[in-house]
Amino acid sequence: MTPHWTKIFDSLMPHRAELARILLTDRGIDAVVLNKKDSSYLFGKCELYVHNDNITLAKAILDAELPQD
Repeated sequence: MTPHWTKIFDSLMPHRAELARILLTDRGIDAVVLNKKDSSYLFGKCELYVHNDNITLAKAILDAELPQD
């Protein structure tokens, strides 16, 4: 990613990262999921990135609205 984007969330489960992305984009925050999970060995995480201008707001939204495991 470019220096203007920061990882704010990661998960072993791709659907959780995608849910987090949807929560943010529904509120007008651009978010990108990078799937770093190895398909052969099934290790690694999916990472969620947002623009640096939105870090605080994005974290607050996820803390309030993303279901906990």
